[in-house]
Amino acid sequence: MRNKRRLVTKLGMCCFMAAMILMTLASCGYKEAGDFLLEKAGDGYAIMDLSEEGYQKKELFIYSQIEGFNIVRISSSIGVTIFGNNPPVVKSQILEKVYFINYIFCENEAFFAWCNNLKKIIYFEMGENGTDLFRGDEDWIMQFVKKEDYLQYNYLGCMYPANVSYYLNYEVENHDGYHWIDDYDYGSKITYIPEDPTREGYIFDGWYKEENCLNKWNFETDTLPEAILDEEGEPVYQETKLYAKWIRESF
Repeated sequence: MRNKRRLVTKLGMCCFMAAMILMTLASCGYKEAGDFLLEKAGDGYAIMDLSEEGYQKKELFIYSQIEGFNIVRISSSIGVTIFGNNPPVVKSQILEKVYFINYIFCENEAFFAWCNNLKKIIYFEMGENGTDLFRGDEDWIMQFVKKEDYLQYNYLGCMYPANVSYYLNYEVENHDGYHWIDDYDYGSKITYIPEDPTREGYIFDGWYKEENCLNKWNFETDTLPEAILDEEGEPVYQETKLYAKWIRESF
């Protein structure tokens, strides 16, 4: 009788392990969504790797919704821990910047550690009402994170003010008139141009260096100001402001 109970117990354990393995194998079937490969994670999905298309990109944009999938975290142990494997990492040699459009928990701080050319992570936060918050407090614009700080502190541990600001340049309530922020090395060109803003009854006519739109910013030739170093040899913060020009539509 005792041996029979042991046999039933062993069979039960085997069935349980088999079920777990089947569930794990099923969860490893990644779904492709744009630049990313996703895995089911609780009520949403986790970004587990880049798609073939994503591995060709210099800039990646991580939203809480990607092609209808609710993104709840970056990297996940679901589907791998039963085999003792390490969580997946991105190994892109092309990727230079990652834009987090709102806070998404990163379960694996080494997710971008193998991206040797990754320099900065630009972080935007979404407000409770769904509008973008481009300011972290009263003084600083929501900001970029250095790769080394991301790996050491996670991307909320150490933030720096972004040095390129795009202004909608008319009276608006959303995010204090900001359309976009970015950060580049001083003296360098702006390589990513954000999507054109829209305004009812007006046509967008490019980005200008002054609020009254006298001189258009030339993305092919214009550069950010050269670095000014302080007594400790660190760059002094300089903000480059770009302003949208609008032309009223004729009816």
